[in-house]
Amino acid sequence: MQIFSAQNLFRHTLILFVVVFISFILFLIATTFKAKSFQVDKTIEKIFVGDSHVRYAIDDIQLFNSLNMGNSSESTYFSYYKIKQLLKKNPNITTVYLGFSYHNISAYYDQYISGKYSLEIASNYFFILPIREQLQVIKCNFKQLPSFMFSLIKSAAKTWINKNTFQGGFDNTHNKVSADESSMDIRLNFQYKTNEQPYSFSNLNIDHFDKIISLCQKKHVELIVLKTPTHPYYQSKTPVIFLNKFASITSSKNLQILDLSQLSMPDYGYQPDGDLVSKEGATKTTKEIILIKEK
Repeated sequence: MQIFSAQNLFRHTLILFVVVFISFILFLIATTFKAKSFQVDKTIEKIFVGDSHVRYAIDDIQLFNSLNMGNSSESTYFSYYKIKQLLKKNPNITTVYLGFSYHNISAYYDQYISGKYSLEIASNYFFILPIREQLQVIKCNFKQLPSFMFSLIKSAAKTWINKNTFQGGFDNTHNKVSADESSMDIRLNFQYKTNEQPYSFSNLNIDHFDKIISLCQKKHVELIVLKTPTHPYYQSKTPVIFLNKFASITSSKNLQILDLSQLSMPDYGYQPDGDLVSKEGATKTTKEIILIKEK
């Protein structure tokens, strides 16, 4: 009797596990379909995409028919798949402003795609990735798979309950702050150095920058590369190899570049790291874009 009961328990446990596993897979598939069907308001013609530089700098409420979809720590790799889905489902979008600058081509950003910071970041975009890329993301996080699965569940729940985790949006509450040289040095070392040696370039981000250019051309969508303001001290310390690499990447592609990196602002227009603008800086940056568009 005991053997029979043990066999029964094992069988029922196995059946339960299979049912839960299949349900989980179906849930992920359903979430993928929902995420990929995302549509913006039909009045939206211009979208701003990129990382926290875009998210903090562009107050889209002040802009006509525009939507800020910048998201913290969003690599150009993830931006490509976001833009691809948005253009597929939203033919009303005619212009893409892409946040892209020197830090985006540094290999430090690869940590957010497949390295130690990918656990939380990659799960935000998982459901708009093609299957081959989803499998690659799972592979990169295999050593911490339970934690990554939990992050996926959180991301999926937000997709159904609140909003897609890849959406982003203007969000700057950094008031009464000011650029600080020591904070800028820390930021520069984080972005451009590893073990006191310069980072190499992020080939993955550079490759997907090219893909964004090709995609917008194919869709007949205007692409504008946006460089948001950075503090003069931060600019002066940016390694020359990244300045030159950025120039070589962009100069041969006949791109529209809206360069606001040297927009004149007081120290309180920036957050302490000098790389991101404060709320006051966002107001000035947005007003500058309005003035440029009106010319």
